[in-house]
Amino acid sequence: MTQVLVKITKLTPEQIKPHLDSMVERLRKLKGTPAYKTTPEERSRAFREWAQNHDRNTTLLSDYAVSRESIYDESIF
Repeated sequence: MTQVLVKITKLTPEQIKPHLDSMVERLRKLKGTPAYKTTPEERSRAFREWAQNHDRNTTLLSDYAVSRESIYDESIF
């Protein structure tokens, strides 16, 4: 797994290992814990951690692409 991440991120194994270890530890803690047994604070923290791990430079969709008009575009009929 580490070598795959090295190729994808262009980071060294030494740079990746702490992040990978942290992720594995979080998964161990969460494994088998249903959402209803976690507190709202835990769910909020997990969501924020998940969101922060996404690339902020991802191209966003245009307003039209997410508009009702694009869903019901009559030019396709």
